Amino acid sequence: MDKMYKNDDVSLNELIQVTKDFIELADSLYSRGKITEIEYNELTFVKKDFLAQAEANKENIEVC
Repeated sequence: MDKMYKNDDVSLNELIQVTKDFIELADSLYSRGKITEIEYNELTFVKKDFLAQAEANKENIEVC
């Protein structure tokens, strides 16, 4: 059972990092004028929400 949690932690950490990288890319594209504010918001809205929830879950897993 412990092995499953360790794999879940790695997967969660990977998802968090990929999401952060995606948001950074969107930030870069927006700051350089490659995408509009509407496009930026559409690209990042769900990702930012996911990131907040995933980081909260990560903290809960680490506490347990």
